[in-house]
Amino acid sequence: MTDFSAIPDPGWYYADGDPIGTHRYWDGAQWVGGPQPVAGAYVPGAVGLGPFAGREAGWGERFGAWIIDLLLWGVPYGIAAYFAEEGPVEPFPIVSIILYVVAIVISIANSWVYQGLTGQSLGKKAMNIQIVRDLNGAVPGIGIMIGRGLLSGVFTTFSCYIYFLLDHLWPLWDDQKKRLTDKIVNCTVVKVGA
Repeated sequence: MTDFSAIPDPGWYYADGDPIGTHRYWDGAQWVGGPQPVAGAYVPGAVGLGPFAGREAGWGERFGAWIIDLLLWGVPYGIAAYFAEEGPVEPFPIVSIILYVVAIVISIANSWVYQGLTGQSLGKKAMNIQIVRDLNGAVPGIGIMIGRGLLSGVFTTFSCYIYFLLDHLWPLWDDQKKRLTDKIVNCTVVKVGA
């Protein structure tokens, strides 16, 4: 009896028996075509510290992307906070609620959905960097991005923001230029086209 819950969705995957550093397309029922090289994939014996040695995004690029993403949702959030506190007339609380919702939607759509599907938030796209899975160089997917965001949020909350500081500064001294959360979810932020 076939367990259909174990059959992966269509997409690019590593196939058992294929050379390491390749993937092929799974159409939901069978493999289509032969193995294709994954850009930047790890090849045993290659010089470097990880599968993307030499292609990792620097801390400055990552910080720039983070600032852009922060501004995307932070501006409506800040305006909402201002209206909630300083609004001189009755309609401003409604405006604040709408802007809070807009900020949340922008944050989720950009950080989890868009980045999960493309590997780039709008900030990463502007900085020409992308997050990829260490296993095969593919985009991480929405599930991994949600997990990455929630892990970072929970650890940050329970450590009184100590984890936040360590997590975001870690690429400065890490050999693979990874955040702690990137290590947990097995992802790397790389330069696009490098």
